Amino acid sequence: MSRRIVNAATAVILFPLLASPLAAQQWSIGVLGGANRSTAAGSDADGSKARIGVAGGAQVVRTLGDNLALEVNALYSMMGAKQEAQGATADVRLAYLELPLLLRVGSNSRGTIRPFATVGASAGFQLSCTVQATAMGVSGSADCDEVADFRSFDATLIGGAGIDASLGSGIMTLAVRYGHGMQSIVNEAEVRNRAFTILAGWRMPLGRE
Repeated sequence: MSRRIVNAATAVILFPLLASPLAAQQWSIGVLGGANRSTAAGSDADGSKARIGVAGGAQVVRTLGDNLALEVNALYSMMGAKQEAQGATADVRLAYLELPLLLRVGSNSRGTIRPFATVGASAGFQLSCTVQATAMGVSGSADCDEVADFRSFDATLIGGAGIDASLGSGIMTLAVRYGHGMQSIVNEAEVRNRAFTILAGWRMPLGRE
């Protein structure tokens, strides 16, 4: 794709959204915290069981008129899965810096309760990865690189829903998301991340509508 086409698409599609002087546009910034229920899927992840991990970080939301908004997060996210075979158990524990970019669809009015749906994608950068193995009553752990060739980057599609609620001078958020990994997290194998995430948060508007 040529640079000319990219520049034209940016100007036609994004500039009216980001630069339009609509009164309803507004920035807000805050925090999110919650939990992941993650597992692994793929032909090399048969029998994987879910594990629970924490998720949390920062959020920035910009409203784009009455019914649309953009949301960007920076989240610490614990993922992984457990697998059993022939009396042995392996517990893979992953931690990522997740950077979701989401489109919100829902009312941006001043109502007390405002439901919304989200769709988007996330880039995940691996921060740590360990494997804990247990067999015949003996346990031990190792870095993932000693066990398999884990990739340091993951790409995820995200869909979900939530509600915003006015709380004093700020906005409280409760959201549920599903993340569908788009690539294997292990080279020369088919193992993909899957996760349901529940998040609660609070943010403060930076400008007046």
